[in-house]
Amino acid sequence: PPSAPPPAPVVPVKTPPPAPDISLPAVPPAHAPGHEPPPPKAVPVMPVRVAEPVVSETPEGEDEEAAFPAHTNKVVSLSFSWSQPVAAAVFMRAGHLWVVFDRAQELDIKLLRRLGGDAIRSIEQIPQKSATVVRVLPQPGFNPSVRREGLLWVVDLMHQPLRPKAPIPIKAEPASSAGPRLILQVPDPGPMIPVVDTTVGDTMAVIPVMPQGSGVSPARLYPDFELPVTIQGVVMLRRAENVGARPSRNGIEIIGSGAGLHLSRDAERLEGKPGAKEEKSLSQIFDIKNWVHDGDQDFTKQRRAMEAAAAAHPKAENRQGARMELARFHFANGNPSDALGILQVIAGDDPSALNAAPFRALRGAANVMMYRFEEAVEDLGHPSLASNDEAGFWRAAAEAALGAPGAQAEALREKAAALKDYPHRIKTRLALIGAEAAIAASDEMTARSFLEAATSERNTPAEQAAITYWTGRLNELTGSFDLAVSNWEEVEAGLDRLNRARSAMARLELQLRLKRITPADAVEGMERLRFAWRGDAFEYNLLKRLGELQIASGDYGGGLRTFKQIVISYGDNPETPKIADMMRETYDKLYLTKAVEDLPPVTAIALFDEFHDLIPTGEKGDEMIRRLADRLVAVDLLDRAGSLLDNQVKFRLNGIEKAKVGTRLALVHLLNRQPQKAVDSLTESEMPGMSAELSLQRRHLTARALSDLGRTDEATELLTGDKSEDGRLLAAEINWKNKKWAEAAEILEGLVDKPKRGGKMDPKQARWVLSAATALTLAKDERGVARLRRQYLDGLADADVFDAFNLITTGAEKGVLDYRQVAGKLKLAEGFKAFMGNYGERLKKGQLSGIN
Repeated sequence: PPSAPPPAPVVPVKTPPPAPDISLPAVPPAHAPGHEPPPPKAVPVMPVRVAEPVVSETPEGEDEEAAFPAHTNKVVSLSFSWSQPVAAAVFMRAGHLWVVFDRAQELDIKLLRRLGGDAIRSIEQIPQKSATVVRVLPQPGFNPSVRREGLLWVVDLMHQPLRPKAPIPIKAEPASSAGPRLILQVPDPGPMIPVVDTTVGDTMAVIPVMPQGSGVSPARLYPDFELPVTIQGVVMLRRAENVGARPSRNGIEIIGSGAGLHLSRDAERLEGKPGAKEEKSLSQIFDIKNWVHDGDQDFTKQRRAMEAAAAAHPKAENRQGARMELARFHFANGNPSDALGILQVIAGDDPSALNAAPFRALRGAANVMMYRFEEAVEDLGHPSLASNDEAGFWRAAAEAALGAPGAQAEALREKAAALKDYPHRIKTRLALIGAEAAIAASDEMTARSFLEAATSERNTPAEQAAITYWTGRLNELTGSFDLAVSNWEEVEAGLDRLNRARSAMARLELQLRLKRITPADAVEGMERLRFAWRGDAFEYNLLKRLGELQIASGDYGGGLRTFKQIVISYGDNPETPKIADMMRETYDKLYLTKAVEDLPPVTAIALFDEFHDLIPTGEKGDEMIRRLADRLVAVDLLDRAGSLLDNQVKFRLNGIEKAKVGTRLALVHLLNRQPQKAVDSLTESEMPGMSAELSLQRRHLTARALSDLGRTDEATELLTGDKSEDGRLLAAEINWKNKKWAEAAEILEGLVDKPKRGGKMDPKQARWVLSAATALTLAKDERGVARLRRQYLDGLADADVFDAFNLITTGAEKGVLDYRQVAGKLKLAEGFKAFMGNYGERLKKGQLSGIN
């Protein structure tokens, strides 16, 4: 094989000057008064042609392998390692290979030169602040291809065709809502990077992309710009100053400011496959541009002339035609209400007009302009308009305004050309609806186009406020959060009430999501918006979000009241039943979980009463009441607990459950020193089939209540024959209370086990022995006291009552009892009187509902 040609001398390249900004201005532009930009320079319209691939394409019909002989299959790989995902652009221009990444890092050029070997003649990194730009001069015949291995990008140089693995689809839109544009359909491209090519002497707009092997092929040449072949990414070469490339998450948009991009209507057909048919143009039903009539004449004079013409026609059919012309005139000049009035007259005289497509279309469009979107959908959905694109655009706009705008985004985008010749007022209204729909569908590119279509030097303050609000929403969508906040703050400082409220709400939500404000700050801000704009979807959504934040932050009362306002004010809204469900879920969470324990008791009972209509029926509601009663008893709010349980016993429960809750209610009354209510509750809740344990518990509570009422004999009779520990202790307590010392002592001594020699007594039984000794002392039974001393003194040696027992019983052994000393120990001796005290201890350790 022939020897390789000697390497060309490396010509030192001067550091290029800073690249000029070749991007378009932000959309829509917001110009301060008196600082409007100069009009763009006029660009001559040139025919569009699609150029053939530029370099090293295999000749048609020739085998690719044959085009590059085997002995030239040398491969050189240049590797670029990254610590995070980056987008890349790789292309050839003027014999140089360019590699551009959308992040900046300092490369090891010496290593890259070694990797290139004798296949490259020179390599250098072009200084760039926010990007990495590498220019390589390869040996002739070496073309690049790209591959990616994880975060590593690899550029392979070999003898191969110069074309990408996956050509980027390109779509021309000569009649989009914002004017002619070209769309390169590649997902998530990187930013546009201006790169100065000192060899050619111009500036390239380079857009790296993430999808591997996505590039442009064949090359395209348009009147205003050129798209050369790329292996990866996109390069735009401007031929007119007003052209810019704008990447978005949906693709790359090439558009012109001022007079717009110059594209013929053949462009989209030329971008298709060979033999593709020309796409059908948009079918229309309106001629609004001509309906305006002579804009230079006085509106009132024109209207009067048309009214006179309509009245002068002797024939009904001629009058109807003149009326229709008058209705169109009013509609086109921004008077939809007058147009609707005339259409009503037309339909009244001739009902058959209701089935005419022009009538239905005009009435539907007028309803859209009057914000009567439901009526508009009905008119524009008439069968006579089923195949009309323009009517379809208006219907999509009406349906988007009714709700779920994202679902209409595709229809609005496809038929957006209908806006082109509309008067400013109509065009702006519809373009803003389209922008909202595109943002809801995350279609950044289409949203920008609609906002551009809405923007005009004739915008009213209200229209400008709406445009700036939706620009903020678009900036939020694209991650430009600071710009979004700035947009909304600008609107908040204005006078348009609706967009002030919407902007404030959007700002609060974004700042909360970014954690720049706390939920409490967001709640405070939304509270100030409650009366900013009333009676439509904004207020509904505001109240819904406010209620959610209030509940999430623990303000259950505020959240439930906010939701209640929605239910009362928006009963006809189809989403309101969901709000009612959220109220019930919140109420259930509050009173069926431990959440209620975090509320002050007074607040818990106040919310329970305020929203009592949310108490569910059945077991869930009973459980809710039970938990709240437990909480109230625990904090000694016995009256309120008693009221809850009494209502449950009387109106909600039956059977054994009624008996159980009635027992708890009786205990609450006893704790609250209301023994008669305790007796009444036990009587009312008496049920057949109760367990022996429950019956015994109720008998004890009844005996205690009767004793507190002074009905000692009845209480004692109830306890006769009761061998349970609680029953005997209660009987001893009743006897002690009535100073029946001997009877009390006998019962207490009967509770104590026979002492074992050398054994120690249980602390509880030790206290019973002390109480029995005290009772016998008070009964002046010296012999009985002495007996207790002999039997239990040794066993009480380590008990905490030993000193008291020893003191009380010493005098009896000597035959002398000191009743003054005995009186001082009575409090300790009365420790056995623990019937209610035991319940109190159980309530401290557990809950009221745990007693049975």
